[in-house]
Amino acid sequence: MILFTTCAGPEIGFGHLARSRALATALLEQGVPCSIFGPDEKYKTDFDHKLFSFWHTTTEKYGEMITSDHFFEFASRIGSRTLVIDHPRVGEHHQ
Repeated sequence: MILFTTCAGPEIGFGHLARSRALATALLEQGVPCSIFGPDEKYKTDFDHKLFSFWHTTTEKYGEMITSDHFFEFASRIGSRTLVIDHPRVGEHHQ
């Protein structure tokens, strides 16, 4: 299970989510399941229901999001050991 963590919205744009969708599509074609953590569900499309096994929305700020217990509990619950981070404000310590 690949877990994408990204953001989307009017302030930040939708390019990060679009890129995550493109990568998840390619992975799914290879039989690799994907999930996503972060974006509001109002940005979820009908195709996303097929693309992502789980879509988890969070209100945590990005820097806090990927270090929070909430994030790690979610990743553990879905069995994810691989993370794709796509965010314009990710700190160097997460790269």
